[in-house]
Amino acid sequence: GSLIVTGVVFTLGDYSRWRHAELDNYGLGPKEKEHWQAARPLDELYQNLKMGIRLRYPGDWEIKEKGEAVTIAQKNGEVAIKITTQTTNESMTEIANRMAVGVTKDREHIKGQDETPIILLTWNREGEIVQKALAGREKKLVILEVRCKSEDWNKWTLTITEIYKSLAVF
Repeated sequence: GSLIVTGVVFTLGDYSRWRHAELDNYGLGPKEKEHWQAARPLDELYQNLKMGIRLRYPGDWEIKEKGEAVTIAQKNGEVAIKITTQTTNESMTEIANRMAVGVTKDREHIKGQDETPIILLTWNREGEIVQKALAGREKKLVILEVRCKSEDWNKWTLTITEIYKSLAVF
């Protein structure tokens, strides 16, 4: 009898600790976000008619167009986003499945302007975070490739996400 009472007491104690651990931060999202810095204001607009893209970016970042690619970079070089486009007959899911080899974070899905679907693939490679955002409309695929030192990622991740969300593909 005393064994059953002891078991019930421990079970209730475990349940109480679990409930607090699960519900104390309910709705606040994963703990990884608690060290992220707020997004920088996106006060500049970039549009490239040839590539068929438009997005917003922080005013203290620089734009460099080189060949078929555009790079938007923070002036100190802490983070850079290289943008390329291509024509494809594959779906974004097929392309993401092919590219996702070795990802170190679960695939994420967000929406850009006009509900443009964006798939995020993330790798942590030797102290550097590489993230590719795949966005598409009809047969056009836009790839935004971000490179950032691992120690700077928390500083820039919300700004990068807001840049993705500002993307319009036309």
